[in-house]
Amino acid sequence: MEKSFLICNRDDSCVQDFLLSISKSCDEIYLAIAYFSNRNIVDIWLQKKIKLSCLFALQPPTDPALLRHLLPLPPSQVELKFYDSRFHSKSYIFLKRGKPIGALVGSSNLTNGGLSGNIESNVFITEPDKTAELLEQFKQIWETAASLSPEDVRNYELTYSQIMIDIGKANTKHSKFERRFVIPRLPRHKPRIRKEGMDYYGFWKCVDDVRSIVGKEAQREWPRVPVYLAIDHFWHWIVKVWDRANIRRIKSDRQYRRKVLPLMFREFIEWDKSESEWTGKLYSHSKWFRSLLSPIVIQRLTRRDARDIYSSLYSGGMRTQRFHAHDSFAKDNSIERIRYSLAYLLHSSDDVARRISALLVDEKYKLEQFGASNIQELLGWVFPNVLPIRNNKANKAVEMLGYRFR
Repeated sequence: MEKSFLICNRDDSCVQDFLLSISKSCDEIYLAIAYFSNRNIVDIWLQKKIKLSCLFALQPPTDPALLRHLLPLPPSQVELKFYDSRFHSKSYIFLKRGKPIGALVGSSNLTNGGLSGNIESNVFITEPDKTAELLEQFKQIWETAASLSPEDVRNYELTYSQIMIDIGKANTKHSKFERRFVIPRLPRHKPRIRKEGMDYYGFWKCVDDVRSIVGKEAQREWPRVPVYLAIDHFWHWIVKVWDRANIRRIKSDRQYRRKVLPLMFREFIEWDKSESEWTGKLYSHSKWFRSLLSPIVIQRLTRRDARDIYSSLYSGGMRTQRFHAHDSFAKDNSIERIRYSLAYLLHSSDDVARRISALLVDEKYKLEQFGASNIQELLGWVFPNVLPIRNNKANKAVEMLGYRFR
């Protein structure tokens, strides 16, 4: 192929396409990127038996789910090292039989935005002396970086969700500035973040408060089930079973709520044991969603898969039973549109509030028969360690406990 010099995201090409094209000629890639979150291109490289040496900053938006996905792989396939927030490089060095054949250097992180969505500037270098110098710099930083361990990922996951919430709040403030002063000066801009998207951050904060109270108990009872999933079934118990005699006090007295929530959760555990023990099965349900909606498999999604996904959502199951809404979902949207929109929702590096908003109102992503509950519930099933499930049942339960988020 013609080796271009300037590589940026334009209407006729994108950085990801260029990386995939160049990688056809190599057997190893050294990645030095501050933000590491695009699983799609990583999985493609691994399928092509390309060894990856990944050096990144252990800070958002680097995705802990991607790190956990790669960590079990042997060093012959992937090596992972990290640096602190000072690390801000963006370079991709392509090697064949141990020798560099080219390098891309510029502004693109390994994120959806960096590889396709953002305005980026990168240069492709083939001169042997320059690629050799880049390789030497990479090796020097690599020697002083830390090798990623399971404990590192666990520690990172503990703070990742809260940091993302804080980032979301900061982005909200900045969005107000952009809407007032920046966007009016630009001919084109992204759709604004809708109230439903911003409410998700408020809901998330409420769920994390509950998690801080009952999370350890949930992990002891169901060690394989992500805490957010256990809490989601707790919502079901609150809405359907809980004795509401003391609801006024819980709503009005925050300290009392923190005192009584552990007692309620233990009561929920006993109820779950006496019923179908559904909570213990939630991990398998989530795993099923993730198997169909991984970055690669989602591109092969069939209409039948789309129907099954819709009807397997709590927010889609009742409408499926009463109105056959899963058939309407698969019929009213082309399968290409479903793949495209769900890939954006689940695997874009955009803020989660912006992704939710886009699927609600942006004609580029909006899906017929797929509303706010469907969107926010699916996020929680696919990323149960990072995002809570939000639907009408969850909203009701959280508000029954006296939380306010909208």
